[in-house]
Amino acid sequence: MDSEKKLNKDYEFFISQLDNLLSKKENKGKVVIIKDKKIISIHDSFDVALKVATQEKKFEAGTFLIQKIEKPKHHYISRLDFSKQT
Repeated sequence: MDSEKKLNKDYEFFISQLDNLLSKKENKGKVVIIKDKKIISIHDSFDVALKVATQEKKFEAGTFLIQKIEKPKHHYISRLDFSKQT
């Protein structure tokens, strides 16, 4: 399965878990790392989550999802394209 499809599946998983994540007051406003339809960890900021995913967990860019734990205003997937950075 290509990375786009995996990320879409991870986003669908995020949406399916959102009510459960929001039911815990300590999660509100935080961000979650999701990979392969599994919640990896929850963090206070996007920057911390990105550092954990790429440096500690050694996940490759484009293989994981980071989403803010809130009801989405629009349904979209947040992505970083590291291939265009110099």
